[in-house]
Amino acid sequence: MNDAQQPKRQRDWLDRLALLAWLWLAVLLWGSWNGAQESFTGHSSMLSNFVVNMVLLGWPALLIVVGRWLVRGRLLP
Repeated sequence: MNDAQQPKRQRDWLDRLALLAWLWLAVLLWGSWNGAQESFTGHSSMLSNFVVNMVLLGWPALLIVVGRWLVRGRLLP
């Protein structure tokens, strides 16, 4: 492999990682909405579920998306 192809491979890898991160964030959002719908106490909301999910599970994906944005200048793949 020559040196000209190396940056492109790194960008492709970062794009794939960012796409997986977006999918993970979508799963967390869907799980938050689904959890709020199934709550029997009435005290759970989608926003609170999403915040808890982001704090516990979503911060790596958020770091990947923000890191890609800083490197590439775009948020979406």
